[in-house]
Amino acid sequence: MSPVDVSTNGLSAVKPSEEIDSVVIRFCGDSGDGMQLVGTQFTNVSAMFGNDVSTLPDFPAEIRAPVGTVGGVSGFQLCFSSNDILTPGDEVDTLVAMNPAALKTNLEDLNGVAR
Repeated sequence: MSPVDVSTNGLSAVKPSEEIDSVVIRFCGDSGDGMQLVGTQFTNVSAMFGNDVSTLPDFPAEIRAPVGTVGGVSGFQLCFSSNDILTPGDEVDTLVAMNPAALKTNLEDLNGVAR
């Protein structure tokens, strides 16, 4: 691990950085919140930096379910790495949830969360 200088409002602290093999990120929110758009943009940027990527869009069963219902949660999962990857990942390392229904639906897939 090498130190990284992190500066905020004139204050600075040295925090260690860590190199990892791959990262799995899931964006989730209500249908229509733009999760596929955000995931696609993140995928494109990651690929432009030379990473290998694998994606898994997750569309809800209901079309335009009522806002905030677990049946209307949409998602986009992405795995990226500087090495070859073959799947979009089993456990999520980072979860970006836009509302409580998305958090409730996806929390148990988050790596390190007690099941």
